[in-house]
Amino acid sequence: MKSNLLKKIDSIKRKANMLLFKIDEAKKNKAKISKNDFEKAYNQIKEDDDLISENYKTINEQLMLIDELSSLKENIELAQYSEELIAVMDFDTYFDLTVKAEIDFNEDHPYYRNIKFVKKLIDSYIEVEEYEKCAELIKLV
Repeated sequence: MKSNLLKKIDSIKRKANMLLFKIDEAKKNKAKISKNDFEKAYNQIKEDDDLISENYKTINEQLMLIDELSSLKENIELAQYSEELIAVMDFDTYFDLTVKAEIDFNEDHPYYRNIKFVKKLIDSYIEVEEYEKCAELIKLV
């Protein structure tokens, strides 16, 4: 399951990069088309339509991935955390520092086993489309 998720993330990333390259090429080609060259203009319009269609498919894949990540987040089962470890800082402070990558989210993190914290992290990463970080969190489970 985790391996499939990582493959999907990698596939979407490759498609997005390919689309960006194609869009840049299409822009260069448009600049070369003269106003009287209708055949080239028609071909460029068709290529633009294909790019739009491919981009739409990639966006749908991203939305499906978000749905999958959301459902996985709901199924995460983590052990209870130790109240003594968390007493040093409050939940929100740890969350902000973790999202900003100022502290690592690993076994030494006091909220490492806190399901509420992990779900909030996943939501945060989904919101900014950082699917790799979501996949890392899911791998920890």
